[in-house]
Amino acid sequence: MKKTIYLIDTENVGSAWKALLERMNRQDQLLLFYTENSPGISYADLQLLLNSGRTFEFIPCHTGKNGLDFQLISYLGYLQSKIAKNRLVVVSDDTGYDPALQFWTDKGFWAERLSKADLRQEERVQPSVKRADSAVVSVAKTAPLPKAERKNDRHAVSSCAKPRKTVRQRPVKPAALPETAIPRLGDHTSANASEDPKSQMLLAVSGVLPDCQKGDCVRISQILEQHTYRQKQEIHYELVKAFGEDVGVKQYRRLRPHLYDLYQSVGA
Repeated sequence: MKKTIYLIDTENVGSAWKALLERMNRQDQLLLFYTENSPGISYADLQLLLNSGRTFEFIPCHTGKNGLDFQLISYLGYLQSKIAKNRLVVVSDDTGYDPALQFWTDKGFWAERLSKADLRQEERVQPSVKRADSAVVSVAKTAPLPKAERKNDRHAVSSCAKPRKTVRQRPVKPAALPETAIPRLGDHTSANASEDPKSQMLLAVSGVLPDCQKGDCVRISQILEQHTYRQKQEIHYELVKAFGEDVGVKQYRRLRPHLYDLYQSVGA
């Protein structure tokens, strides 16, 4: 698994980096850039950081107009040359970082920015995912009904439709393909396509990239299957690796506006 290094603009986001501690892997690293203008860290937040077991480093910066910003982004360039295969994430609400990050992204590196709103959104999404997973597990572990009860259940279903409401199997199946994904099924539609996520992804990619060669669509769909729609930088890197910088960047730019719908089409 590739290492992610988070570069924190503490002047801009304060202690919002706390939300990262739960999502970080053990090999990930937290770099906290600060100046005398950065807000202080409370004892509780410092204790949380020390007890998290995560790798972190405080990096002092000189003050000045946009001083921390320039020092942070220059350090990011230094890291790109030193450890190019890792993923670098700037945590800040300052959009001034984006042109520099796009510069590195266009060259096939992993560089992106997370805002405080992005961190809050992921905090809201993660609990709902856990509840959904636990619900599926509880259904899977439910013991089968005795034969006598099954007979009664079939009789009840034939006379009244209410018992069917207790059987919730639909969420386990892939979600229906949304119109925004614009899949063009054409002559490729088969009886099993709707049940096969790989076939669905291939059909959805063909819809978004109608002029794409079949072999290229297969490679793109395989890359998407290995990631989630949030892992845009990873997808960008793999496309550049598979097709070269010019073609890979073009394919990514065409896919990016449709990534959410593509993954929704296979229930991911």
